[in-house]
Amino acid sequence: MLLDAWSRKWLSGGQMRFVRVWSALADLTGGGLRPRFWQAGRMACGKRVSAARGSRMSEAASDSPMHRRSGFTLVELVVVIMILGILAAVAVPKLFNVTGTATDNGLRQSLSVVRNAIELYAANNNGQLPGQAQDSDAFKKELAPYLRGEFPKSPVGTKDSVVHFTGVAETDPMPADDTSGWLYNYRDGRFVANCTAQSKTDPSVAYYQF
Repeated sequence: MLLDAWSRKWLSGGQMRFVRVWSALADLTGGGLRPRFWQAGRMACGKRVSAARGSRMSEAASDSPMHRRSGFTLVELVVVIMILGILAAVAVPKLFNVTGTATDNGLRQSLSVVRNAIELYAANNNGQLPGQAQDSDAFKKELAPYLRGEFPKSPVGTKDSVVHFTGVAETDPMPADDTSGWLYNYRDGRFVANCTAQSKTDPSVAYYQF
């Protein structure tokens, strides 16, 4: 035990010292301490090599690009903000234009569906127009057999399917008042959007003029 402790103490001095001590003790003991002393030396040297390798790996990892932190300079931030501003200035108007086109097309489609249903109803009822009771629910029931699906909602104005009735003399266009989704003249069969707002794609035209 004394020799083992002594050997570990001297091993910290380096490999050459270890070799000399090991040789001297081997000569004195006739080789009896070689196994234990050699094992202790290998363990000590192995720990030193592992520690050295770990230190080198840590230094290499700290110097790698992944561990280097870099920030944006003020000039780079200004350039990025300018690019984003240009993209927004170009994209936002196009986005609104696409939305306006979709709204106008949806309104035209809904008007076409209801107007065709009114014509079919009149054709099957000896020319009599629907909606003579001037009731929104009754008007929808009369047209239900000629519609595929539910009565459409207006995509503009109040955005509902309520029908407002009027029996004024034929005027072009009919006076809209924005109180409901649709406006229907039960005397001449005209059906329009009850919305005085201007079209998004053509500001010179109001929605009730579609």
